[in-house]
Amino acid sequence: MAHPIEKILLDPAQEDSFIEALRTPSGRKYSPSLYILFSNAIDMASSELSHEAYKLVLKTWETVFSKNFDDVKLQKRFLKLKPKVIHLMMNRGDYASYTRLVRPIYNMKHLGAKSEWADVLMSTLQLSTDALGIVKANHSAIEAFLRSEKHHIDDKRLLIVTYVRKCMLHSAQSLNFDLVLSNFISFLGLVGDGNLHLTSSEHLVYESSLRLLALPYEGVSIRTHIENIERIVSQKTGNDKHSLSLFMSSLLASIAKTYPSMAHHYWSFKKDHLSTGLLSYITPEDLLNVMWAYFSEKKYETVLRVYADHPSLQRDDQIIVLLKISDKTKDWRLLQSQFEDMYGRGELPYVAHYVVVMNALASIGATSEVDKLYEQLRKRNLAPTPSIFLALIKSRLNVNDDAGARMWFDTFLQKATSGEFPGESIPKLQAEMFSMNYFKGDVGSAMQAFQEIIRQSESSQVQLIDAKIAGKMIDFASSVYATKELDAILALASRLNIVDDTVYQKAVDALMKFGQFEKAEDLLFMAHVDSVVPFSNSLITKAQIKMYRTWFKSTPDTQLRQLLAQKVTGIIKRIDRGDVSPRNKNQLLVEVIKHFVSLRKLRAARSYLEEAQRTNGLSELHFLPFFKHFSELHTYEGHAQVLELYREMVKSKVPISASSYYYLIKSLLHMDKVNNTSYENSYNLLESVFELYGFSSVDNIAGKKLPVSEIAQNSVLLLKIVSAYAVATALKKDTMDIVVKFLTQIKQKLGSHISFEFRVSILSEMSHIYHAQGDLASAEKMVDNALSELHDIIDTLHLRAVPKLLQLQYRKLVTHKIRLLRATQAGEEKYEQMLEAVCKRNIRLSGPQFSQLTIGSMQKTVTLKKLRHALAVCEKFLVSGNWIEIKINRKIQYIYKLLVVYLRRSLSADSIHQKYKLLNDYYNVRDFTQLEREFARISDPQQTLSSELAEFSRLSPPQTWTLSALLQKTPEFFVPGRQISTKNIIEPSLASVLIRAVEIYCDGDMKKAFGLYDDFPETMEYLLYFGPERARFQHFYSSLDQLAPVSTQEDVKTKRDRAVHALRHLQISTDTV
Repeated sequence: MAHPIEKILLDPAQEDSFIEALRTPSGRKYSPSLYILFSNAIDMASSELSHEAYKLVLKTWETVFSKNFDDVKLQKRFLKLKPKVIHLMMNRGDYASYTRLVRPIYNMKHLGAKSEWADVLMSTLQLSTDALGIVKANHSAIEAFLRSEKHHIDDKRLLIVTYVRKCMLHSAQSLNFDLVLSNFISFLGLVGDGNLHLTSSEHLVYESSLRLLALPYEGVSIRTHIENIERIVSQKTGNDKHSLSLFMSSLLASIAKTYPSMAHHYWSFKKDHLSTGLLSYITPEDLLNVMWAYFSEKKYETVLRVYADHPSLQRDDQIIVLLKISDKTKDWRLLQSQFEDMYGRGELPYVAHYVVVMNALASIGATSEVDKLYEQLRKRNLAPTPSIFLALIKSRLNVNDDAGARMWFDTFLQKATSGEFPGESIPKLQAEMFSMNYFKGDVGSAMQAFQEIIRQSESSQVQLIDAKIAGKMIDFASSVYATKELDAILALASRLNIVDDTVYQKAVDALMKFGQFEKAEDLLFMAHVDSVVPFSNSLITKAQIKMYRTWFKSTPDTQLRQLLAQKVTGIIKRIDRGDVSPRNKNQLLVEVIKHFVSLRKLRAARSYLEEAQRTNGLSELHFLPFFKHFSELHTYEGHAQVLELYREMVKSKVPISASSYYYLIKSLLHMDKVNNTSYENSYNLLESVFELYGFSSVDNIAGKKLPVSEIAQNSVLLLKIVSAYAVATALKKDTMDIVVKFLTQIKQKLGSHISFEFRVSILSEMSHIYHAQGDLASAEKMVDNALSELHDIIDTLHLRAVPKLLQLQYRKLVTHKIRLLRATQAGEEKYEQMLEAVCKRNIRLSGPQFSQLTIGSMQKTVTLKKLRHALAVCEKFLVSGNWIEIKINRKIQYIYKLLVVYLRRSLSADSIHQKYKLLNDYYNVRDFTQLEREFARISDPQQTLSSELAEFSRLSPPQTWTLSALLQKTPEFFVPGRQISTKNIIEPSLASVLIRAVEIYCDGDMKKAFGLYDDFPETMEYLLYFGPERARFQHFYSSLDQLAPVSTQEDVKTKRDRAVHALRHLQISTDTV
């Protein structure tokens, strides 16, 4: 679980061993691993173990570069990490350690160490932090560097940026903001940027610094923050409003697209506060940036309003935002109208406008319209860009014209390789071409295509591939459970250095799907290390929480579950402390909400939703965990909560998709049924969803066109929405017409873009619909076809262990299949075929499913083939659970005997015999004299009993048992029939059938019996144990029936509850013993 470097940081003894290994020649035999661990320690200095990691970095550096260290080769290797070490010292404001540990290296002539840019930064800035947390810097050295003519302007600007970044990110902003902003403005004046207008391309280097300065620090409102900026800038510029205006414009531009909720506060400040009377300080550039800010928040109406309200500020470069709004709102007529309105206005439309319109039309497969615009572009002698070719390619792919797409891509590639287009534009179009393979389901062909692209790229030395293509390949491999191919994709992506956050995230998701959690954890560590600021990347942290939660749900190991829970808790503490990047933090909060909802801590979960709301980052994803929770309560109140959440989303203007509508229609169906409204509300919602996604429930009326990618992305959820309605309204005359119309239209819209998941979902959902309508033959045919699809995947990939998620998908189908077999009163041959298919592919079903299939296959006849299948399943998947159960029961029996010995101190033998007769008989306690001899070695029964209960609590959580709890809840502890947490056991009904089957097959032939024992030892041993154990169990409950007769039909739980209630007179307090 823990990475090697984490173990060193958490254990002082291991840290000492690490340093000792560096000091001794014998320890340095493993120098490559020592170097890697040191590198990891540097990265970990940004994690929750930052203090320990930084101390280890300094101690290691001091050891390796001490005077008596004689391994020059290792020293030179460590020198490669010198810039990282220096930056770490800068981050800590630890100039003293730099002078003590790094500067002396330059006097070690045998190393030939040279000063680098990191040294220049450190020596010039000389950052340190005083006892109050105030950042100190060497201002004279900084000013000398900025004034010097021997330094390039780019280096000067980079020094200023570094100063701001180090001070803002690695010190208390509340204490240092005024100082840093004041110095920033002073330094800008020294390099010719004192007018404070920093939005041109040459000033792009300042963007990250401006962003840090634009965002308010913790505990300060955005309004107060802007007022502070106004005060400081005014002081530095002599109350020059023009300079203040330009600086505010620079801040607005830096956050318009990344932190849009903050950006419009700067717009409001300039418009409502800075501008007075006829004197306005807002500019066309400001209008463009605030339009982008509102656009990023999906506030399209606000964009249009703010644009219309300022006609005097309107200019041509703002039109592209208007076009993009029409694209996003799928208003194709308005898009074309806006585009046509440009004609006659100077040189409009520009190529950038063609790009937006052509790609929007391409997304809906409007090939002829795209071609017309391309011809128009050429007639106007405008040079097409790579994005124009992207539209030409995409329009073909969306109507399944692979040959046409290939022709346009080859045309583009020829121009790109001849130097007409930049080489970095190729991968984006290559990724679109690659998507042709995605829905064909042939992982082998896709891998060949992927490897061929890499070969072409390496031979031509032109980059044809990027992280986006790698991500698509990972998605594809994940969708068809191609585990080996995933490893190959990651290796190739790493070799080509195209692994980014998205690739890491997709790879971790795939590994989780395959159940390879240890590998996923290692990959997450690498992802954190590769981040700009290690261990603070919100996207990777999100993937980390998701992985630990999934792992927790997948493992039965109690200790591992506790460790995983601790890790999630630790990560959430880091989030609460603000130790993660604000970028993508709202996505991270989704996983935190899921975590607390899963723990039923809804108030805590709600606080994180409100945090997302405060930063204007609220999205549908923050509501979905609550939808799922309330929907799964299956109560009227729960479904009412779903509707309330939906109203809240509408009120907050949160965009809503099929993900929410799926839960909403389930709730409306439940309420319509309870309220007897003929499902009118549900039907109205279904009509709305159809309209939203371009479907029509009316013949000969086509729905609006949507991008094929959007339909494909939501296809499974849309199908589930239709299926939920169809199952609930199965007896309605027109229900099947709605289903058929939906399937016909979605197949037309998707063409070849039908994924494996959607294909299986169609078969599965149609099976449920046919079942609801009473057409059992069609229902069974559909579920058989769905199982066949999964068989094809499993058979093709030759998996030794079927991934957990694929098993779960298979189990759902098997549950439905068994339900149909029962409904049709199927013969045993169908059960046998199902069991054989499962055994052949090494698929792990649940215990009840194995029991039902096995019992069903032996309804009338027993054959050796059937018996061996059944015993093989039990040996491999089930019997281990039974031995855990036996271990627990034996421990309970031992504790019962101990309890009797303990009670003998205060109760007579007759009293115990009469009062505890049922339990005495079950646990074979009849001769108290013999019992006391058996426990004679125990001098303190009370202490021993307490110790045994503590051990039992660890063996069988979650309840913790003490002696006091045991005496007060004696029946609850000792009544037989307690169920362990796993369902993966040989159930009593299955054990009885197996015993009968073994007896029929062996027919007294011990040779046959021993043969089965040799092949299935654990199962056969359990069956030998089961007979007497079952007899004891049945005798207990037959005796109980005389004491407390059965009044209703019972399952195992209700039977045990009746026994606990009947024996409640055994409850005693510690005062009486």
